[in-house]
Amino acid sequence: MKRISMLFMLTPFFFAACQQPEQPAHQHESHDAPATEVVAPAPENAPATPVVQLNNGQKWKANPETTEGIKKMIGIIKNGMDSKSTPQDMATPLNDAFQGIIKQCTMEGEAHDQLHHFLIPVQEHLKTFATSEASIDSVISLVNHLGTYHQYFD
Repeated sequence: MKRISMLFMLTPFFFAACQQPEQPAHQHESHDAPATEVVAPAPENAPATPVVQLNNGQKWKANPETTEGIKKMIGIIKNGMDSKSTPQDMATPLNDAFQGIIKQCTMEGEAHDQLHHFLIPVQEHLKTFATSEASIDSVISLVNHLGTYHQYFD
């Protein structure tokens, strides 16, 4: 349980580190280390979660590991629902699959940024899965979001 809590605490730093505009090239090694910079809160009129955008009407090219990771997460949920598992039971394997997506990330540029926009809601869903607040509605909401992956990525 400590491992899951630690991963959830570190994941926001991962997203903050990747969003730093002054970095000339994306460094994947920074995903594993927490950022030391304090990130200012978003303005009140800014959307809470960035929205995924298409690439001039076309899907973004994703690396195969990312696509496989999304498929794996959908499979975990399907198997969990078939076996009547609770969201809490699915939390660890889903988080492991999510971390696999992060660690195997090879995408760069705007496609990478758009992937982050897609993954932020996944991260938010996973935070609730280990709590008593998680419900079947949480599971359905996550699987519905994961199901939109191929609308934005090939």
